[in-house]
Amino acid sequence: MKPDKINKLIKRLAAVSLWLIIWQIASVMTGLELLLASPVTVLRTLAGMLVTRQFYGILYLSVMHIMSGMLAGCLIGICAGILSARFDFLKEWLGIAVQLMKSLPVAAFIILVLMWWGSKNVTFIISAMVVIPMITTGVKEGILFLDEINCISETLTPMMLQFLQGKTFGNQKVPEGWVIVTAGNPPEYNKSVREFDLVTLDRIKKIDVDVNYDGWKEYAYQADIHPAILAYLEIRRDYFYRMETTVDGRVFATARGWEDLSQLLKTYEKLGKKADREVVHQYIQHWKIAKDFANYLELFYKYRTDYQIDEVLNGRIDDILVKKAAHASFDEKLSVTGLLLSRLNKGFEMVREEEDVLAAVFDILKESKEPLMEGQREQPVVYLEDVKNRYQAESAARKKAGLLSREDIHHDQQVLDTLERYVMNLKKENVQDGEAAFAFLRQWFNESKEKYDEDFDQAARQLEYAFDFMESAFAGGQELVVFITELNTSSPAVSLLQEYSCERYYRYNKELLFRENTRDILERIRQLG
Repeated sequence: MKPDKINKLIKRLAAVSLWLIIWQIASVMTGLELLLASPVTVLRTLAGMLVTRQFYGILYLSVMHIMSGMLAGCLIGICAGILSARFDFLKEWLGIAVQLMKSLPVAAFIILVLMWWGSKNVTFIISAMVVIPMITTGVKEGILFLDEINCISETLTPMMLQFLQGKTFGNQKVPEGWVIVTAGNPPEYNKSVREFDLVTLDRIKKIDVDVNYDGWKEYAYQADIHPAILAYLEIRRDYFYRMETTVDGRVFATARGWEDLSQLLKTYEKLGKKADREVVHQYIQHWKIAKDFANYLELFYKYRTDYQIDEVLNGRIDDILVKKAAHASFDEKLSVTGLLLSRLNKGFEMVREEEDVLAAVFDILKESKEPLMEGQREQPVVYLEDVKNRYQAESAARKKAGLLSREDIHHDQQVLDTLERYVMNLKKENVQDGEAAFAFLRQWFNESKEKYDEDFDQAARQLEYAFDFMESAFAGGQELVVFITELNTSSPAVSLLQEYSCERYYRYNKELLFRENTRDILERIRQLG
């Protein structure tokens, strides 16, 4: 176990122990177990209950009551929300009831429920009353989004005006609590766009959205945009989004074009091919930018070979390369920094994926322990295969409903592959006993956990080696600022740094924050004259 995790564990155990001591002292001072039982008494009683079948029967009934109460609350909330939106006379009446449920504490309802319906119905009714206000509000309030609103035909314009002003479409009225949000491209981007007249503009609140490279860059890290594109745009930010009219027609570079080009570059690299100017121009339809990026791409591949990034991140730092980087041009320095960050982020992302898969598999195995030890102990392989099939069906349903991103689909597939491997291994071992099956599952999981720990440690070491190179080549330079800034915007890097305490990362972060604050103060002083 890593030292940071050990320290966290010690701190948590110390905090828990302190509260247990306080609890014990309070129990002794009270002197009445009926009013405040001691932790020893509670644990002893719990241990005695755990060995009885009655305890699990009561637990099962409680869970069923809570789940059925939540389901009933959802159904009542949906009906209440629809009725509130449809009928004005019910809106106020139901609104008061919902507000009461929101504002009054649950404890106030428990006493009334006990008096009116008895203790058996407490969990069902309270669960329903917690859910009802949330569902009711969610049904009667929302956002109706319409895309390409400025592309409608002239014949539909009167209906659109009626819709925007009165929230009615024909004889159908949009509920009062709903907000209409629309979007559309400017006329210069879409020939089918019609300019809004003053009558229409007077009925809407218009918000112009500007291009923002920093915002897109956060998305780019998550979408795994090719490092050459990120390094290039860091140098040529004004080339991120261009729209110009020339004698040869309309030329442009867009965020979508860069993302599509990224997919092509990664495919070409797998095939051992290189993209030339003509290929780049198919995606970046601005010849000047396409040519410039194609030239940079050649340099990017050259830097990747010359600077031996993999060797650097394995701790084998050549002094000659350090001197070469130190005396290189600013563009080259930024490219080298981008190469380091790209390679680091791949390692960070792999570690994060491993952690997410391990967490999902752990939850599945935790839920499977009791069935394998008790009810399904004679058919462990059948049970685990059923678990895998249920997970696959749930994943497929979420995918069909459009609830999964590309990363989610990849995650689910990795979990399924792990479960499939467990099933095949159990078949090979010819395991017929649930207890033995769980022992194997625990062993295989621990092996995966050990691999994750090794990959985590390797990613942490690579970060330290990257700092070694950056400090040797660019000590005190702007490149270190870029390096730290990019780490802060990379979600895989942030995820790792939450678990790994990198002293230099935090030190440089403080220096960067101090510089930014100083710059802001000086700028304010300058503005004040």
